[in-house]
Amino acid sequence: MENKEININNYRVVFLLDCDNIILLNKKHTIEEFQEEINRAKEKAKEDIRKYGDDWNYIQMNMSKDFDYIELYSERENNTIIF
Repeated sequence: MENKEININNYRVVFLLDCDNIILLNKKHTIEEFQEEINRAKEKAKEDIRKYGDDWNYIQMNMSKDFDYIELYSERENNTIIF
């Protein structure tokens, strides 16, 4: 990802329950649109996911580049999420 300035006010925090990832999703996309794109990409990548696991990486590789989101990297420690 290239370094660019972002206006944080254009994003909302989204917690992806099925893979425990937290992202910032640009408000120009609805959560429903994003979920539909995840489902489409997951279907497209289902053979790789079946073979290798780690579905979020394969889903991301198959998602449309039109979706503006930023993945937040986090760790879990003592039932706390740390960014």
